[in-house]
Amino acid sequence: VLEAAKEVGISPAILVASPDIAKKAGESTTMSPFKECNVVVRCEVPTKLADGGADAAITARLKEMREAGGSEWTDEADAIARREMELSTMSVRYKVGIHNSLESALGHDLCAKFVEGAMKRLNDSE
Repeated sequence: VLEAAKEVGISPAILVASPDIAKKAGESTTMSPFKECNVVVRCEVPTKLADGGADAAITARLKEMREAGGSEWTDEADAIARREMELSTMSVRYKVGIHNSLESALGHDLCAKFVEGAMKRLNDSE
C-alpha cells in the first residue's frame, strides 16, 4: 500500500487522519487505525473450498494429526485446523478503499491510480 502511495506521490502521512480529529471529538489522542485511517484494506476469502480433491487431502491430513496428537482432539480444534489448511490452499483477493474526504481532497484520478496500484500489488504478491 505504501509503495502504491509513493508511486502516485501520496505521502504516508496523508493516508492517516490527523490526531486532531480524535481530540475534537473528545476522544483519546492515541491513534486508532480503524477510526482514523483514510485507507481500508479488506481481504476476501471464499467461504468454502471449490476443489473436492483438496478437501479430501485436508480431511486425510487432519485424520493423521488426530491420530498422531497425544491429547484429545476437540471439534473446535478440528474446525480451526481445517480452516487454516483451507486458507493455505485458497486464493484470497484484496480490496482497497479510500475515505471520501481524502478522495475529494486529492482528486478522483489520483486516488483511482493509488487504489488500482495498491490492489495490484496486494493481489499479485501471492
